[in-house]
Amino acid sequence: MIGANKVNEFRAGVSRLENSNVPLQAAKQNVVQELGIPLDTSIPLYWGVPNVTFGGGMTLAGNSPDSPFINVDTMIQANDNFAITKGKHNLKFGGEITRTRFNQLGGVTTRGRFSVNGQYSSAGPGSPIVPAHNIADWMMGNFSVSESQSGIPLANFRNWYFAFDVQDQWKVTRKLNVSLGLRWEDYTPWVDKFDAIINVDMKWDNSQFPTFVRAGDSDPFEGGPYCCRMPNTVPYVRDGRRGRGIQKNRLNSWAARLGITYQLTPSTVLRTGAGIYYAQEIQNKNFEVARHPPFTVRRNETANNLIPDLTWQRLSAIQQNIPSLSFGHEYDVRRPHMAQWSLGIQQQIKSNMSVDANYLGSSGQYLEGAGTMNVAPPGAGAINPRRPFPIFGGVGIWIEGAYHSSYHAMQAKFQHRPKYGFNLLTAFTWGKSIDDLSSYRIQFGDGGISNPYNKRASRGLSAFDFRRNLTNSLMYEFPFGTGKKFLSGAGRGADLVAGGWQVGSIVTLVSGFPVSPMCGSGAVQNGDGACYPDAFGTNPNLARGQQDPRRWFDPAAFVNRVPNSGFRFGTAGRNTMIGPGVINWDFSLLKDFRINDRHGLELRWEVFNLPNHPLWDIPNGSVGRANFGVISATKIDNRQMQVALLYSF
Repeated sequence: MIGANKVNEFRAGVSRLENSNVPLQAAKQNVVQELGIPLDTSIPLYWGVPNVTFGGGMTLAGNSPDSPFINVDTMIQANDNFAITKGKHNLKFGGEITRTRFNQLGGVTTRGRFSVNGQYSSAGPGSPIVPAHNIADWMMGNFSVSESQSGIPLANFRNWYFAFDVQDQWKVTRKLNVSLGLRWEDYTPWVDKFDAIINVDMKWDNSQFPTFVRAGDSDPFEGGPYCCRMPNTVPYVRDGRRGRGIQKNRLNSWAARLGITYQLTPSTVLRTGAGIYYAQEIQNKNFEVARHPPFTVRRNETANNLIPDLTWQRLSAIQQNIPSLSFGHEYDVRRPHMAQWSLGIQQQIKSNMSVDANYLGSSGQYLEGAGTMNVAPPGAGAINPRRPFPIFGGVGIWIEGAYHSSYHAMQAKFQHRPKYGFNLLTAFTWGKSIDDLSSYRIQFGDGGISNPYNKRASRGLSAFDFRRNLTNSLMYEFPFGTGKKFLSGAGRGADLVAGGWQVGSIVTLVSGFPVSPMCGSGAVQNGDGACYPDAFGTNPNLARGQQDPRRWFDPAAFVNRVPNSGFRFGTAGRNTMIGPGVINWDFSLLKDFRINDRHGLELRWEVFNLPNHPLWDIPNGSVGRANFGVISATKIDNRQMQVALLYSF
């Protein structure tokens, strides 16, 4: 406190995270060498069991391909907030500074990951593939995809976060309150302590050969260790064109906020507001630019779909130390941000009951996601010769701020605050979320981008979209025992038995999440990018009474390709099918034992999914396969119970 109308608050803190995910066989058993697989096994930390994936969801068990991962991260943060009241204005000023150290060793496919899809044992491109075809390809040692990594992908990233904000809470009249705010942020681009960032300089029209650009402007081979120098046919420079950071710093991140509250009647309040919010991007996505030669090399090669060219004896078909999987980050990109707005009304029914109705909208701009570069269009014959730069033998991941999202929803809420031991909250949301890409890594039943030169064609429901969500939670405290309506003076023994009981319940009803129809075989498109089938224009979502875990979608709604239509992108849209929803009831029973004023015990019994109702997972979306529309798992395990005892003093 600084006088009667001023308050200042200062906080500072340090957090540190150390996490390690290392194979059990690391530095103990070199399984890859024992099996005679021709991969680099010179780093004992990488030792373990390779991973094999069959089409149709079968996997030959091995160590997780995403290991070893070792993180040592530190955040140092300080912020200060000052508030002063002057007449009808309550002014607040705040500032924040954060220093982040992100240190990560991120090994992926270090023991190899090999995929088979049955394409060599089937009748040909577009023909149905059954599990037997996958097994046959595996027995012959013919892979559809071969992945591996050499060297050490190591990041010692550093960045700063600066922010300043000012807010005025203005009581205009007895009924009208206005909140005005302005915030400035600078989330500086990541730099590497040893300049190990290697970005890609490319052009979308493929008029320039991709150049690998190391951070800084001196010797491109300074430091080390190095495993994999690229041949001179691939440009590699350190000439300062990209500075030291992953992307260009932006100092114009201003975010305005507005909030208005108006009391229509003593029991009715109208609220509206809008604001801009900048997103702080996750470090893991930015780490990808530490996966390049000469420090390390990633290989992710797709085989010739007609003539087998990836086998146990030949795991790579391109020149040594050229990355068949590279990662570029758009340098001159605007900061991703969200615009949000809302309008709502709250009505008080009684002193302990109220109902709310709100409209909420948002629009995401310049959202970052993973596109692809060096893409082969659909066509006949081998895929790699049709890529703009066949020397790489595969596509590259291009992290770009080119995506947009929108969300609109109506929300309603009824609340009965605690009275007579009864508390109830019921909330309902009816909304819709649309975007071009829902996340950096494809999740749920999302299909991703098909044509990177026409991202709007992939605009559809967000992977996390659910149209309706109803949640009902209640807590009831039984009126028995000390201080209650019944048995209040019955004595300590009766209170231990009958007093302190509570029962709780949460019922959740959520409509289904979207699923994308995908080609049963990528050979029907025979190019890079997600392969969507052709749609006949009928609704693939069966009526509720016709849906079954063995047939959730209508298989007649799609075909891999209309006969004699050539190699091209499919006509089906992204996320056009709707999977099963969630019907769940959780229950809890609690008994509070008061030993005295300072000591107590709480015994809690909780049941999740009380009716033991199966919460179905997403159905298979591979068109033309026998398991199209088939649900083979549940989202979570069925009924679970737990008992807990809490001692408080």
